[in-house]
Amino acid sequence: MTLNPFKPFAAYLSPYLKRILAGVLFLLASQALSTAIPIAMQWAVDAAKAGYEAFRADDLSVVDHAAHDVLVYALAAGLLALAVMGFQMAMRWMFSSMARFVEYDMRTRYFEHLLTLSLSFYNSTSVGDLMTRATNDIGTIRMFLAFGLRMILTASMALPLSLVVMMTIDWQLALLALLPMPVMALVMNRVAGRVKVGFRASQEQFSTITARIQENLSGIRVVKAYVRRYTEMMGFRTLNDEYLRRNNM
Repeated sequence: MTLNPFKPFAAYLSPYLKRILAGVLFLLASQALSTAIPIAMQWAVDAAKAGYEAFRADDLSVVDHAAHDVLVYALAAGLLALAVMGFQMAMRWMFSSMARFVEYDMRTRYFEHLLTLSLSFYNSTSVGDLMTRATNDIGTIRMFLAFGLRMILTASMALPLSLVVMMTIDWQLALLALLPMPVMALVMNRVAGRVKVGFRASQEQFSTITARIQENLSGIRVVKAYVRRYTEMMGFRTLNDEYLRRNNM
């Protein structure tokens, strides 16, 4: 059975569905206008080509008309680019604000849940794990909602729209451009598996580092009393080196 990755976040996302929907609409508008820019540029180039041919034939009336068309199409492309920029800024603001609100709700809920747990739970659970979930893990979720989700939606919209435009302009060239896609999909699937394993290993090591910092801060008097400063520094450096290695897997 396939687990829906968004199901655990449904309770946190549902209060901000309007922001998500607005972000999707802004994204759709920006992608639609982005595909119109190459068409406007194509018309401008065609008009310039027609004007050049008319100039060689000494047909000045056609040259004037072509120059006017080039100016209109270039201006249209510029206005479309400005509109795309505006829609993208609005889309980023919607998704980023939604992600911040979700992060705030998750941190609040997490802290409230920690207050309800028994002493036996804290005796058997590493403080580093709890700190990692409160800081790094929730921050990673925010980054995914603000950037990862946006990239997924952008790709899912841009590909079909671009494909339609490419097929309209030159279907043979479009098919040629699509030939590497299966290979790219296989490579990305392979890379995604390695990234998942590496990210989990990195998070586990980050938890170990956090626990080591917490232990040293809470027991700083013992460390100084037994002159363990150098030993703890070398131990922390070893953990940091391992964390760096896991992030470069």
